[in-house]
Amino acid sequence: MFARLPVASLTLRELIASNSVFSVPPFQRPYAWGVEQAIQMFDDVASAAGLDAPELAEPDYFLGTVLLLASEGTGLPTGETHVGSPAEYQIIDGQQRLTTLTILFAALRDSLEGDGDAVERISSLVLVPSVIRDQTVGQPAAFLPSRLVLSGRERVFFNRNVQRPGCCAADFEAEEPQTEAARRILAVRDAFCSALELLAPADRRRLADYLMGNCHVVVTLSHEIDRAHRLFTVINERGKPLQRNDILKVEVLSGVDGDDADTVHQWEEAERLVGGDFESLFSHLRTIYDRPEQRIVSAVRGLVADVGGSEPFVGDVLLPYARIQAGIVAASQSAEAAGVPYAANLYYLGRLTGAEWMPSVMLTLRMHHSSPEIAHALVAAIDRTAYLLRVMCQGSGRRATKFQAITRAIASGAAVSGDAEVFAFNRDEQRTAAYNLRDLYRRNQQVSKLLLLRINDVIEGRVRGVDPLDYSVEHVLPLRPPANSSWRNLIPDPELRDLATACLGNLTLLPCRLNAKIRNSDFGPKRDMLKNGLTQEATLAIARDVMEAQNWDFDTIKAREAVLLEAAAKILRIDVSETPIARDKRRRASRT
Repeated sequence: MFARLPVASLTLRELIASNSVFSVPPFQRPYAWGVEQAIQMFDDVASAAGLDAPELAEPDYFLGTVLLLASEGTGLPTGETHVGSPAEYQIIDGQQRLTTLTILFAALRDSLEGDGDAVERISSLVLVPSVIRDQTVGQPAAFLPSRLVLSGRERVFFNRNVQRPGCCAADFEAEEPQTEAARRILAVRDAFCSALELLAPADRRRLADYLMGNCHVVVTLSHEIDRAHRLFTVINERGKPLQRNDILKVEVLSGVDGDDADTVHQWEEAERLVGGDFESLFSHLRTIYDRPEQRIVSAVRGLVADVGGSEPFVGDVLLPYARIQAGIVAASQSAEAAGVPYAANLYYLGRLTGAEWMPSVMLTLRMHHSSPEIAHALVAAIDRTAYLLRVMCQGSGRRATKFQAITRAIASGAAVSGDAEVFAFNRDEQRTAAYNLRDLYRRNQQVSKLLLLRINDVIEGRVRGVDPLDYSVEHVLPLRPPANSSWRNLIPDPELRDLATACLGNLTLLPCRLNAKIRNSDFGPKRDMLKNGLTQEATLAIARDVMEAQNWDFDTIKAREAVLLEAAAKILRIDVSETPIARDKRRRASRT
């Protein structure tokens, strides 16, 4: 008889906070998510929880499927905690998400220190509660029994630097990571801690409650490894899922007369122009036509009715905007688009993850195609806003809300220049951005890299068309200098050294292949390796000044920070007249 697979839709609390422990089997690849993917998940969940706009909160959020392997007789997790040996599950599919969620729960736990009830509930998703802790077996010495046990060299590292209480606190000094997976884990941990710092304690608790009670996964359980492997292959490799644009095609073209081949051809032309981004086009149209609160299918259905039917929708809305979107994407891949005065702005925008800025640019180019000076001013203001929001560490929900307001202002004619009120940032918002520049790398590594690339272009007076993926951010004064390093003698005060390490003036950009080789070297050898390892073509101005420096002490870092902040001020149009490192140094002196 066919053995049916146990399947259930479980909240994260039901999945994890039960009499269960999970492990990553040795044949799985190491942790591979980066900050970008982790923060995208954080932003998506925060938006669904309504942290930015409570009226748009979703009743639930689906985190995908999870495939587990367990011994015969073990059922699905039940969400109930009781005394006895815990059920043991191996994660066949879903380990990247579950590992990332564990890091987030650990960060939430430590950010809510003092809130006993919340900390206890969150902790039960990170470490095994005492009621079943004595039953866990096979744990290394000094290893706290954990809900999730990684494999390989990351097993103990993850436990000691993420899962233990206090590991995500600001004053915790993590061990030096020995593997790329461990480095990714620390980077994601730091990114979550920085994102949570921006939330009020009530919002952190709300986010934790939403994660545990409203976020769910579909869990499939197998009791045979071969069968689990076949299921993994089917889930990840086979079949072409029905896309939302297939549903929309039926929705829109069902209203087209059978003899109207032109409308069908126009649809196909729009589909060809935007290719894999065709589905995103509908999302942008929803924003352009001010229907952000509606689901895409409902919004498009209403829009088709508003413009008079399928034919005018495809010919006058879909195809023109498809051409504009395709043009923006093409221009964003090169800063030298012929005859486009705002090409550099589109190029910088194209480097950002997320496309909440796209509808406002699309609308600008359609409304002001015959007035390039207006289009240039608006696109430049959109570019500046997009980067300033990233430096302010605003989540995707808040960024989307800001750009919805910008799109409405452009549509109404209230915004025809960069000085329009909708582009204004108040004093507190600008102060937040200036404050975040003091340790932007810790807050968001990707944003710090993109801002450094733009600062480099300001210094060079031209746009360097380099691929951000080819470069990484290097701390000249290392993040974790060895105990016998001369760096510790150069700046012996640990607090001052940490301040200097994190600030903008200590950062440079190097090709990825070179960064790994010089990470913790003393300054003299590091500078020599830069001179010998960098070609003229690959050397950015922001690295050249490091190569020309005679030493790298506190005063050198402070002076360089002033130069980089001045360039950042031109990009973001904010006041950075007092450098963070100088202000903090003075504050520390006043306390002693």
